[in-house]
Amino acid sequence: MPNITAALSANPEEATAALSRFDGYAAKVLGTTSPTLGPMSSILLRTESASSSQIEDLTVGPRQLALAEIEQSTSTDARTVVANARAMEAALALADRLDTDAILEMHRALLSGQHGWEDHAGRWRDQLVWIGTSANCPRGASHVAPQAPLVPAAMEDLVEFVRRDDVPVLLQAAVAHVQFETACGSTRAS
Repeated sequence: MPNITAALSANPEEATAALSRFDGYAAKVLGTTSPTLGPMSSILLRTESASSSQIEDLTVGPRQLALAEIEQSTSTDARTVVANARAMEAALALADRLDTDAILEMHRALLSGQHGWEDHAGRWRDQLVWIGTSANCPRGASHVAPQAPLVPAAMEDLVEFVRRDDVPVLLQAAVAHVQFETACGSTRAS
């Protein structure tokens, strides 16, 4: 856990409080059963999935994304973005029981929709992965993830960290995200 000064930890606490106030305001104005929230959450989920996918150079137009939703798209990128959205839906559904089984279920939702990766869905990776310019070797890579046999223990450590209640929640989410990305890596070399 990083050593966070009181001044620095105030920022995530203020952001968390602002998000909580926004949620309270939306519930008060719209009501907790408002039909407005249903479509909006779906739109926000897909927007976030598309934006996240752009980090991996996956860009998809709305038409291809809609076609991928109904399994009519020929775009690999569109199918991947839809799989990202389904993984986020699984994450929301499993949020109350964050353990390694839940993480593998989210992984299953992510990869089962990606052509050629179905066999890897819901399993820890079994190969070395890296972020770099070569798909053949990690030489010169900007990041090399830990060897595959180390992933299950790293995931147990991540779950243990996420269960802590002595860390500001927004800071905990940020650290957990970094820990997940750096320790576990992807399912495939990139």
